[in-house]
Amino acid sequence: MPGERILDRMVALCGSLSKAALAIMTLIVLSQVVTRYFLGFSFRWSEEVARYLMIWMVFLSASVVQRRDGHIRVDYFAAMMSPGVTRAFSILSRAAIIGYLGVLIVQGWTTAVFMETTRFASIDVSMFWAYLALPVGGCLMALFECVNLIGDIRSPVRRAGD
Repeated sequence: MPGERILDRMVALCGSLSKAALAIMTLIVLSQVVTRYFLGFSFRWSEEVARYLMIWMVFLSASVVQRRDGHIRVDYFAAMMSPGVTRAFSILSRAAIIGYLGVLIVQGWTTAVFMETTRFASIDVSMFWAYLALPVGGCLMALFECVNLIGDIRSPVRRAGD
């Protein structure tokens, strides 16, 4: 299905960007430790850049996990219910997650726009770019959760023994 290929490419891109953010963050923190303790100086910008790279990494990685349906959940009670009830509960919980992500997107965008005029303390870059991780990550997670929801709706209810 062509849509699946596009989603797979999006997931691969998010994973690659997340790995790149981790690698850059690791290099920045390592160079900060080396320069501070062995050379007697430190970069003013390193802590801020590493912090906001970590935020982007978390939201991009969370969207990859959302697509793979790998976030932690408690399914103790669902395992004791009939397949139809389990499916209904799954659909309802996915709809609630999408609703929460909608709030995250709106509030994240509002916060990012509010922070547009604020600058990083150490570099002349708008804080908008750091806070943009919230609505972008929320949009990606909502998209992937919608795909998972559609998959749940389309899947037939399985009876015991099938």
